[in-house]
Amino acid sequence: HFRRIIDANHGHFGLMNDIQQDLLRILEAGNSAPSGENCQPWHFVVRGSSIEIHLLPERDQSAYSWGQRTSYLANGAAIENMVIAASIERYRTEVAYFPKQGDTWHVATITCIKDQSVKTDELAPYVNKRISNRKPYEKTPITNEDREKLLAAVTEAGYGSLALAEKKEDIHRLGRIGSTNEEVMLANRSLHQFFFSHVSWTKEEDEKKKVGFYIKTLELPLP
Repeated sequence: HFRRIIDANHGHFGLMNDIQQDLLRILEAGNSAPSGENCQPWHFVVRGSSIEIHLLPERDQSAYSWGQRTSYLANGAAIENMVIAASIERYRTEVAYFPKQGDTWHVATITCIKDQSVKTDELAPYVNKRISNRKPYEKTPITNEDREKLLAAVTEAGYGSLALAEKKEDIHRLGRIGSTNEEVMLANRSLHQFFFSHVSWTKEEDEKKKVGFYIKTLELPLP
């Protein structure tokens, strides 16, 4: 939410015209990062060409965010988005994590330095294309060509690993493990009530809450 962006040089909210357009695009990328229930538990402060990222614990009261762990993860995603977006604007970035000793809510400060030699990050085109896909997976097996491409991509990256579950019994086992979360959440009264208290049941309610937990976006199958 851009009302949460402060231009510290002017000392008040919402002064979008005085924020450089390239920095604004970087902030927009940060604001589009994923977060639990789309609660956006961050607060951006612009100081010249630096952006402070502050965690807002009151924005995420979910039982999933024990110790604000998922909120920290969301802030990390926002930082990554901004660093990637900065490369589009030809900024070299320096990220200082928890720059103020004892202040655990001041997650990081990103300093943007104009540098025409900076190359656009290869992930830049995909920052604004990210979506949450909750639709059922297709049951058509991937082709051998696609399989080899996936495995080759990991090798080319030089880090990480890829494990493919291709046997039906393995797929069913993984599905069973994944569904345990829903079983616990729906069967436990406190978690059940907490979950449904966050759902927006109409478009009007969603526009008012602006937390992005609209029932239609969950793409749930009928009971």
